[in-house]
Amino acid sequence: MQIKSLTKNKRSRDSERLLVLLEMLQNRHDHPDAQTCLHDMQKLVPGIGQSTVYRHLDKLVQNGLVNEIRIDDGPAKFDADVDVHAHFVCTKCDNLLDISPINVVADFPGTVESATYIAKGTCNNCLTNN
Repeated sequence: MQIKSLTKNKRSRDSERLLVLLEMLQNRHDHPDAQTCLHDMQKLVPGIGQSTVYRHLDKLVQNGLVNEIRIDDGPAKFDADVDVHAHFVCTKCDNLLDISPINVVADFPGTVESATYIAKGTCNNCLTNN
């Protein structure tokens, strides 16, 4: 979905905040959680509330402009890179990294419309710092 159609016929202040949040996420590659997004948005838009940030995150996810990544029972993380790719999570430091798409060959009982792949292990940084 285009951001233009998402913000059309909306209050301009709300639209501006939505665009600031999307741009903030597009400029990051560390997959922030909602609390980190809130903290960073409060620096960019003083006075913005938690419910506004959470509502805008949900709107961006629902409209396919941001991916929500859930790992086990931890908080959801957000990724504005909606191109096909996989993720690697370090089980020691919880760092979430983008990795190249992984091809899966399998016999599906239908058509796959989306897939999420999260590999788990120890990142190089944790391996070298032991």
